Amino acid sequence: MNQTMETVRAWFAPGILIVFLVQAASSLTWVNGIDGRSKMNERDIARSDARISTLEKVGGESSSRMAVMESQLKNVVGLLERIDARMEARSESRP
Repeated sequence: MNQTMETVRAWFAPGILIVFLVQAASSLTWVNGIDGRSKMNERDIARSDARISTLEKVGGESSSRMAVMESQLKNVVGLLERIDARMEARSESRP
């Protein structure tokens, strides 16, 4: 009898586990939707997508502004380095 119970457990335990996992996955899919979003109507999804695209645009604009500022800063640093080199050259040429 003990061996029969062990055999039953060995065969049915993985099956029960699989059924449990399938049930859990289907309930998560029902709650979150297939694509992982919570169940929203089309208007909410469109609003969410619009917000994301607006944030991407603003991020893109700010990154291009940052690139311009970085370029200008490099130009200023280069100018300051040339001025410093001239000042050193003048101080070395004076007795």
